[in-house]
Amino acid sequence: MRICIIGAGAIGGLIGARLAARTDCQPAVLARGQTLRALRAHGWRADTAGEVLRAPARAFERAEDIGEQDLVILAVKGPALRDVAQGLAPLLGEHTMVMPAMNGVELAIAITQKYPATKILLISGQTGIADILADSRERGYEFPLLAKPAHPSKVVEALRRLKNE
Repeated sequence: MRICIIGAGAIGGLIGARLAARTDCQPAVLARGQTLRALRAHGWRADTAGEVLRAPARAFERAEDIGEQDLVILAVKGPALRDVAQGLAPLLGEHTMVMPAMNGVELAIAITQKYPATKILLISGQTGIADILADSRERGYEFPLLAKPAHPSKVVEALRRLKNE
């Protein structure tokens, strides 16, 4: 599966390290500045609950250099999401799925409006997500939801199901 993570801070870095270290996926990462240089030099690194995950990283500065993906994970801070969504086109194909790594219902709606064929998987541990999703359904948008915490293999399994719909 071709996966690209946009944003390799705490959340994107953990997702990338887990996918690269524990699955057969080798995600690409779109980063900039010091983060880009660190990923190129040292790869994915995450220290969680005493376990250190390390794996090579395929790090890029431009979406055009990565190309079409099966899955794009958006792991940037909220204020950057709309700008990031505008630059997704080089990563999206007919069957590309997008997964915001935070409460991304409004972003999911914005992406669906701009790229209607894109499938989106939401992952949330927020207790109020049911009400948020009910509101989006009333507005005509429905998105599958995976509850946190989700093991990377469960995420990959959910994405494969979504891709085959």
